Amino acid sequence: MIEGDHRVMGPDAMDKRLQELVTVFFHLSLVETTQFFFQHQQGKKIDEEVVNLPPDVFGRPKAAAGTWGSCIRIIDPIEAKTVNVVHLDGNESAFSIAIVPFAARNGDLHLVVGTAADTHISPRSCSSGYLRTYKFSNDGAELEMLHKVSRFFRPPSH
Repeated sequence: MIEGDHRVMGPDAMDKRLQELVTVFFHLSLVETTQFFFQHQQGKKIDEEVVNLPPDVFGRPKAAAGTWGSCIRIIDPIEAKTVNVVHLDGNESAFSIAIVPFAARNGDLHLVVGTAADTHISPRSCSSGYLRTYKFSNDGAELEMLHKVSRFFRPPSH
């Protein structure tokens, strides 16, 4: 199954943003740093439970338009549970999925996922599109990326 959430950062974008915030924090002036630690010692602690709310319950923090969090989720249909999740990076979101047999690979089934990067809903646009081809492994519980084909989209000329 594919999942995409608009105005949400994917894990790689969240990690990058966290690194930016840490860098900003470590470049604060001595006065700002002293004030921060003074407030922290005065009982104004950061409540980690509030800051780190579980995204599966509360959702992810909202982001700017054109920002996407997306993944490919492999589900065991017998147990009705997730066995693997492949997160998409580079602000890509998955929009289509197909299981395709390739004659050149002895008819083996492959997963082909259509994605787009930097997608805006209105007006509809994206910076590029991709077809990602995966090979199933570990009895279908894992995906191995075989190929990613890029296609740049240009608006139709009138």
